[in-house]
Amino acid sequence: MMKKLALILGMLAVAAGSLFAEAKNAVVLDMNQVLASFSKTIAVKEEVEADGKFAETTQQSNIDKFNKQREELAKAVENLKATKNNPTLSKAAVTKAEAEVEKLYTEVAKAEQELRKNQQEMREFLQKKFAEKTNVILKEDILPRIKELAKKHNAEIVLNRANVFYVEESADITQELIDLLNKAFPAPKKD
Repeated sequence: MMKKLALILGMLAVAAGSLFAEAKNAVVLDMNQVLASFSKTIAVKEEVEADGKFAETTQQSNIDKFNKQREELAKAVENLKATKNNPTLSKAAVTKAEAEVEKLYTEVAKAEQELRKNQQEMREFLQKKFAEKTNVILKEDILPRIKELAKKHNAEIVLNRANVFYVEESADITQELIDLLNKAFPAPKKD
């Protein structure tokens, strides 16, 4: 298995090397830095974070309800202990207390599962929303500017810095791209 992986990686390195050997010029950029610095992606991030805060606020009533159910369960468990330790109470009273604890435990477990499910669904929704909006910005705004800068620098290849081990400072167009994007799409003024 390791030999196959090494062979595949070696073949990819040779292919990449021959691709770069034929390329006259390559530039790199740090896409993470671009996304973190571009006014439109910053706005999308802020929007998604605001949606997340709203969802948390909305979810708070469910959390409060869940916490009350847990408190009821804890009281029922204490009541059951007291009932079991009281020799004057009948077996029916103990059975009734055990049934109450079991019922409350089932309700709490179900409420916790539902709460976790809702939180997971909200996280997935927010991640999907962020990814979709960022992809639109990438296609419509960022990629055309990358092509523009590649032509300006006579580059045949533009690489993401995260996948490059070494690059001359002059071949890094990250800040140039960020400046170009923010000039073309200035951040809206906040009141």
